Amino acid sequence: MNTQPTTNRNAYEIRLEILSMAEGHLMTSFYEHINTLRDTACREYEEYIREKELAIEEHRECKLSLPTSRITDEMVKSLLPTPSAIAARAKELYTFVEGK
Repeated sequence: MNTQPTTNRNAYEIRLEILSMAEGHLMTSFYEHINTLRDTACREYEEYIREKELAIEEHRECKLSLPTSRITDEMVKSLLPTPSAIAARAKELYTFVEGK
């Protein structure tokens, strides 16, 4: 006896689910990219701090300049998935599901 509940979803519900999957995939990629940039910036800042502390101990000038953030508002906006990118990814997923 089958104990699994059966749900009959209509085409709109299936498309909505695929659209949600596409958005989730692209947003995950977005956050991974931003986190990589943020990690790089943190490493550069930590390297600057170590060099600065060493320079102070040795009574000399710090060779490194304070790093500036690589992440700008414009960069974030350019990396965010657009509705058309989400729709294109959803179409790719839907094509895979259809087996074409």
